[in-house]
Amino acid sequence: MDELRPGDKIVELGAMLRSVTTATGAISSALLLLLSKQGAAICIAGFFLGAITGFVIGLLLSRVLYIYGERNVTIVKATPAGFPVILLAALKGAACQTLLVLTILGVAGKITSWPLAVLVAVSVNLIIALLVARLSLS
Repeated sequence: MDELRPGDKIVELGAMLRSVTTATGAISSALLLLLSKQGAAICIAGFFLGAITGFVIGLLLSRVLYIYGERNVTIVKATPAGFPVILLAALKGAACQTLLVLTILGVAGKITSWPLAVLVAVSVNLIIALLVARLSLS
């Protein structure tokens, strides 16, 4: 990749992972509860709990994967060549959040159709990760 120069646009991968994990946690939790025919109050509570757990998972993962030492973070130049790296960072957090949401809802007995639940969760995660990764380039 090219050298960084002053004024170049960059993407901090830890921040990307945290934001995508928070968004996917909130949206996929609410959608999965809605699909399992829960009430509006439970869906809204699931939205906020999914956002909170997504942020915590994103915070932990970003510290493990993309933060080195006290002030060193991993960055990528925001160019089309960096898109695969940015997308991979976004998908790492989304995948961990999906596993947690599906596990919690499965143990609680809220998932009635596993194939549909997995399809919805994976689709939501992929769409959000692609959108955020693409928006980070513009």
